[in-house]
Amino acid sequence: MTAYQIETKKQFTVAGLEMTINSQFNDFAGINREKTDFWTRINTDGSLAKLVSQAKDSSLYAVNEVVNNKMMHYAAVLPKNDHVIADRLIEFPSGTYLVVTGTRLHKKN
Repeated sequence: MTAYQIETKKQFTVAGLEMTINSQFNDFAGINREKTDFWTRINTDGSLAKLVSQAKDSSLYAVNEVVNNKMMHYAAVLPKNDHVIADRLIEFPSGTYLVVTGTRLHKKN
């Protein structure tokens, strides 16, 4: 069972690696396949490790949003400084959030 909680958070910004989801909004199998391929690629090519090396803590965020009518997905971290190298900075306003706790999959050596 996935652990989750409702949390009230102050404004925060994450830095993320992005991908555009090309599947139709109701093609859940296609969306999941694209996300899995994305996470596999960034794990394999080292870009996730590079992003994580710029993180303030060990938390890793999976973010979904719509930008200009396109579904976007991000692997993101809380940056430790303003000089983070990422595809996008995503600002979250103060508010109440559903926080889902998962397990990070690591690249096998």
